[in-house]
Amino acid sequence: MQRTRGPFLREALSVLLLLSVVAVMSATAIGIFYGIVQAPYFGLRETVIRGCKEITEQEVLALAALRPSVSILAVNREKLARRVKQNPWVREVSVGLELPDRMVIQVHERLVRAIVKGKDGLYLMDTAGNLFKRVERQDDVDFPVVTGYENQAAVEAGFRKAVAFLNKLAEAKTHPNVHDIAGVHLDPVSGLSVVTTSGLCLKLGFDQYDEKLARLATVMADLERRTGRPRYAGVDLDDPSKVTVQKKEILGPAGNADSRKEYRM
Repeated sequence: MQRTRGPFLREALSVLLLLSVVAVMSATAIGIFYGIVQAPYFGLRETVIRGCKEITEQEVLALAALRPSVSILAVNREKLARRVKQNPWVREVSVGLELPDRMVIQVHERLVRAIVKGKDGLYLMDTAGNLFKRVERQDDVDFPVVTGYENQAAVEAGFRKAVAFLNKLAEAKTHPNVHDIAGVHLDPVSGLSVVTTSGLCLKLGFDQYDEKLARLATVMADLERRTGRPRYAGVDLDDPSKVTVQKKEILGPAGNADSRKEYRM
């Protein structure tokens, strides 16, 4: 024991000395880091907000809640982004730094695709099929209105189908354009029906919408060649073997019932 005590003490002292050096170096590094982070050189002097259309820059700044002259290196950017996303219009937020004293908040807003009629009011639906806010007085309501489905279990699937259809129209160059759609009705039995701003009522069923819209273009071209494009008509495209068109002549106030003409192609 006497022979081994000396080397053991020397090794223990060496370890303690090494740990002391590491602790001092760590404390020094931490002090330097916090000194840099809190330096007035990096104090916030300007906040740039980009991407705002539906919301204002003042609303974004209020949600960001940045203290004057706070060091931009000390700001928790993830928490800041979560605060800004509390506004229902905001889909995503990215926060960047422009050293030494500028912070940039890039807002990505939701794109409205339709208005959904619910049991307790009207809601805005984005291109992903999310109902993100109630329609308020100041909101732009020039969008197709989606109705139908009373069963809550079927509502989500129906809305996804409706928004997928409207997104497809927004990307396509065919008739009708998404801006021509006045309403979309979802029915668990007959499927999807569309009413356009020109008075066309299209019955599309449950699937194969690309093919059905392509057939619609052929039908409308044929109708225009024969009798002129009808302003009011019902077009049943649900059956892949035929297309049924029912023309509707809208009379003036003195008129009685609509006169209807039907033919098949």
